[in-house]
Amino acid sequence: MSNIYYVYEHWRPDTKSCFYVGLGKGYRSGTLRGRNPHHANVFKKLLNIGLSVEVKRIYENLTRAEAVSKEIERISFWRSLGVRLTNMTDGGDGIHNVAASSRERISSALKGNKHSLGVKRTTQERATVSERMKGNKIWLGRPLTEEHRNNLSVAHKGKHFDSPKNKAVICVTDGLTFISAGMAARHYGLHPTQISQVCLHYSGNLLHPHRKSAGGKIFNYIEEAA
Repeated sequence: MSNIYYVYEHWRPDTKSCFYVGLGKGYRSGTLRGRNPHHANVFKKLLNIGLSVEVKRIYENLTRAEAVSKEIERISFWRSLGVRLTNMTDGGDGIHNVAASSRERISSALKGNKHSLGVKRTTQERATVSERMKGNKIWLGRPLTEEHRNNLSVAHKGKHFDSPKNKAVICVTDGLTFISAGMAARHYGLHPTQISQVCLHYSGNLLHPHRKSAGGKIFNYIEEAA
C-alpha cells in the first residue's frame, strides 16, 4: 500500500496557532521529542505552563509525492500569512531546500570552531583524541571464517547504504548544524561513528538502541529532525 503518508500540523493551544508543518506515516505526527531546537523550545514552553502540543492531521491517505507537495503547500500558506513556523526548510526534501534564514545559520555555524577557539590541548589530550579517531579496532586483526563472510554477504544483499557522513547533522543540545557527521565529529572531538549511531537511534533505526548521546550531546539528521 503506497497511500500511507499524511500531512500534519502542530498547534499551540495557548495562542491557538500552528507552529509546525510536517509529513510522515505511522506515529510520526505524535513524536514530539528529537525535533529541531526551535520546535523543542515551543514544546518546552508549553510543558512549563501545563499544556501540550495539539496534533492535527490535515491530509491523509497520500503517496509520498503527494505528501511532499501538500507539506510545501501548507508551509507556504502559513508563511504567507506571516506565521513564524519552527520548520527549518520550505518542506519536502529537508536539507535540499533549506530556507534562506536556515542557510545563514548553517553558514555561520560552520565558520570555524567557536567553542574550542583558543583552547590549548595538552600533549596527552591530543594523543587521546588521535587514538580515538583511528577507526573501529574491535575487529582489527580478527580473521573471519568463510561461514561468517557468507553470512555477512547474505545479510547485506540488496541493501543500499546512505553514507552518514554525507547527511547533514544537527546537534539538538546546542542547535549547531553541520554538513556531515564527520564535520560534527571534528567540532566536538568525537568519532563520526558515535554521532551517526545517535542519529540513527533518533531516526527510528533500532541497530543502536543504547546510543542515545555522544559526548553528552544529542544529534539527529536534519531531514529527520525537520
